[in-house]
Amino acid sequence: IIAATAATMFARALAQRLPAGARTLASLGPVAPKFDAARPVMHTKTEWLGQGFNFTAVDGAGAKINLSASKPENGVSPMQVVLIGLAGCAAVDIVQIFEKQRKQLKSLKIEVDGQRSKDGPRPLETIHIKFIGQGSITQKELAFAAQLSTEKYCGVYGTLVKAVDISWEAVLEDTKTA
Repeated sequence: IIAATAATMFARALAQRLPAGARTLASLGPVAPKFDAARPVMHTKTEWLGQGFNFTAVDGAGAKINLSASKPENGVSPMQVVLIGLAGCAAVDIVQIFEKQRKQLKSLKIEVDGQRSKDGPRPLETIHIKFIGQGSITQKELAFAAQLSTEKYCGVYGTLVKAVDISWEAVLEDTKTA
């Protein structure tokens, strides 16, 4: 009885420290997904390559990416994949915005820097995005497109901004010098 009471007290204390929806050690059994049947579900599969911390991830369409938490030459780190996903999502938005506006975008680069917490599990705490564009656009138009992407369209940004401090800037490069 004493052991059961201590285990119950430990589980309650642990549950109070976990975010909503997090699972405790007592609830590690199978859990049914809570997907909305009316909407599509994305699927990926990550497979360990049998050595070190190297993996291959495949999306639902079969596109692959090599992941590595041990050697950069073996693949991208999982946390960098998050930053790459953020940049890719915003890039698609900005290109679409300028296409719809019939503005000529000559080039677009997005640089993303992220800093992780010192404490485990070391989540991203701060992200800074730098949108660098060229073309027949103004700096104000580039900044507005970046704002639309971050505030309205980019699902990756929308997911991350709930937990991470994200800032951004827009820089228009001179077509003649860049």
